Amino acid sequence: MILFGLSLITIVGLIWLGGLAVFIIRRFREQELTTSHVPAIILLGLGLTAGFGTVVGYELADRELNGVEYTAQAEQPPSERSSADQETPPDTPERLTTSIPGTEMGGPYEFDELSPDAQRVFLSTLESAGAYTTRTSPAEFQDESPTDVGGPGYAFVRYDSAWYKLTADAGGGPLAGLRYIPLLFGVFVTFIALLAGWITYLTFGTQGVP
Repeated sequence: MILFGLSLITIVGLIWLGGLAVFIIRRFREQELTTSHVPAIILLGLGLTAGFGTVVGYELADRELNGVEYTAQAEQPPSERSSADQETPPDTPERLTTSIPGTEMGGPYEFDELSPDAQRVFLSTLESAGAYTTRTSPAEFQDESPTDVGGPGYAFVRYDSAWYKLTADAGGGPLAGLRYIPLLFGVFVTFIALLAGWITYLTFGTQGVP
């Protein structure tokens, strides 16, 4: 599930860490800080920093693994090209052997025919003036072919009387899951630092507190 462009796990992690940070700050504000609080503050601050860094790292890794990179360029679909446009250029054999054509995902589409999600993806890709990566994968831009011929999927979309070729290149790969491994270390550091900081606070930071 994705909310506001962030995964649900990321949102839950940010809310939990934010609530924990507010709780810790309120506990310290209720006391007169002394040097006995310094170790606990350092450890708890380290834990919160590691926690936020781990959540952000997860979000980036998940976008890389499950995201789709969209690009768009002005190009007419073959069915709309004139006979002059379809003349075979002299370097066609070389181009065919050095490029991967990809798989047509559907269409051609009129912009108004697209679903709201597909329209947002298309417009965001145009506005990016380059590549736009998102985990949103509208049905119009999914490769439903039974065989994989290689290369990214593409679809033609007509917008404001101009044709565009929208290319969708899914992320991931055989080693993409390895990006999650460093995050386990981040979770471990977060847990240990927060636990040590809280124990230090209860042991030394509450001395003399009524």
